[in-house]
Amino acid sequence: MAEDLEKGEWRRITKCAEGIYLRGVVAGWTPDQIQAEILRAAPMMKRLEARRHAMDWSRQRVVKGIALIMEANGQYCPLRETDVFDWERKGRVPYEYIDYLSQLFRCSAADLGYSEFSADYRPGPGNRHPSDQEATTNRAQFLSWTGAITGGGAVELLTGEPDQMHQALDSGSVDDRRLDELDGNATRYGLKVIKDPPATVLDDAMLDFMSVRRLVKERQRIRHQIRLSRIGAKLAIVIGEVLFLSESFSAANRWYGVAQHAARDAGDQMLFDIALASNAYLPSYSGDPHGVLALVTPRLEQTAIAPSPGVAWLYAFAGKAHAALGERDAFRQSMDASRKALAASRPDTIRPGVHSFLPEKIWFYESTSYAWLGDAQGTIQAADEALSLYDLSNTTVPALIRIDRASGLAQAGEVPEACRYATWALSDPHTVHASSVVRRARQFDGMLGDGRHPAVRDWREFLASVRPNTTRHALPAPGSSSGRSGKP
Repeated sequence: MAEDLEKGEWRRITKCAEGIYLRGVVAGWTPDQIQAEILRAAPMMKRLEARRHAMDWSRQRVVKGIALIMEANGQYCPLRETDVFDWERKGRVPYEYIDYLSQLFRCSAADLGYSEFSADYRPGPGNRHPSDQEATTNRAQFLSWTGAITGGGAVELLTGEPDQMHQALDSGSVDDRRLDELDGNATRYGLKVIKDPPATVLDDAMLDFMSVRRLVKERQRIRHQIRLSRIGAKLAIVIGEVLFLSESFSAANRWYGVAQHAARDAGDQMLFDIALASNAYLPSYSGDPHGVLALVTPRLEQTAIAPSPGVAWLYAFAGKAHAALGERDAFRQSMDASRKALAASRPDTIRPGVHSFLPEKIWFYESTSYAWLGDAQGTIQAADEALSLYDLSNTTVPALIRIDRASGLAQAGEVPEACRYATWALSDPHTVHASSVVRRARQFDGMLGDGRHPAVRDWREFLASVRPNTTRHALPAPGSSSGRSGKP
């Protein structure tokens, strides 16, 4: 059956496999799980080719990989890409090469379609082949995440074909109108990702990123190449944000790294600093203030730093880290430097969204920091300033600020009012009970000790009924349900 399909049909099937690979990687799937979904969406594809797509490898890479294995054994490799093509489409691999393929793909021969062969090079149970039940669950999560209502890879074709046409039209030289469209999309995603469920942003951002990546690879005019690198950096920050909100931290770290690389290539220092500051969410979220300082300090110690929202954000993260370590003077110095950098920034660079930094975020970081330092009045004042500036329809940050304020009230001895205020923070209709919000609420609860006041009992009864949101927003990962987490 595989041999009889027309070339055009194979191109569509290949595009489907590429789309599944990208979405699977973002969702944290293993190669086994990606391969299983590819085979379900394209049952005419043989296991060997599906495995190659699940690794995102070209046939040339397969040939080179086998050559390296054979050369290590003192053997000459006569293979060409056309040989791998024939193996994939006809399903007939010479016996002696099955072992090499298993080594190369780090899997069993059965995964490549040769169950009678005993080769098995799996690194361990973490990459085991999913059971039928697991594969069914993964597929349901995958289709739910992408919004697909049809099976068989139709969603990848429907979303991917327009992008392919854009790329075909842009081959050789992309025009300014297309770049304006991509740049405008990246800016819009940077605003949307703050409020909307990640899945509503991720598909479009990924498709645009794929388009930009392929255009960059074709080497456009210099000014177009610079713009493409900058747009790629903006899109990578958005994708990193989605992954962070979905608690896919290692994947978010990689995307923030790509954003820094692309911004550096574009010569955009502010965008580089924004990407670097975004990266600081990860150690900050995991309670590692030393890690935050190790990340931001080298940049802040450079000479002749031009003020920008990115620099202001880096200083604010440094201040928050110093507060977590109990270093009050260093905290105050860093926050003052953050305000100074933002005040000296060009007004057009200070805007909402993940590609900039706003004054209210300094107040937010200060409210949290003062709470850590045990400064009740500082906490309340900073929280009030932040709340006066923030968009209160935001799903997580206002709730976090309000819990900071409740902490300040508790530290000031106003425990009943603190409990009522924290309850209100979590009851606000805009608030999503993200894991960071629930975690911060539990930290507040820990401050109350064994308080026997009726307000404390009411608060604890209410808190016991609150669970981290696990149904609306997060990216699905195999073996888990979806939910959303906001930033600490």
